[in-house]
Amino acid sequence: MMKDRATKYAHDIVSGKIFAGEEQKRACQRHLNDLERQNTEEFPFYWDVEEAERLIEFAETLQIAEGVSKKPLRAEGFQCFKFGSWNGWKTQDGFR
Repeated sequence: MMKDRATKYAHDIVSGKIFAGEEQKRACQRHLNDLERQNTEEFPFYWDVEEAERLIEFAETLQIAEGVSKKPLRAEGFQCFKFGSWNGWKTQDGFR
């Protein structure tokens, strides 16, 4: 199973590998809990890994134009978590 960057970040936060505040820890734990209960009557949503990664990959096609030369954007873990969360969770009929 491919572990997408949003889910990897959630694991890193919850495990303590990355230091974070309580709100961030709760958001990451909720994501991991939702992965366990996806596609159930209680939680009729699913995590679309490809869609979660698609927005992150798009963001990384952008360039930072400050300074002398342009640099490609490299999404940090927290950005991957936010972008992935925005795009990856879907309803059973495929809507975000």
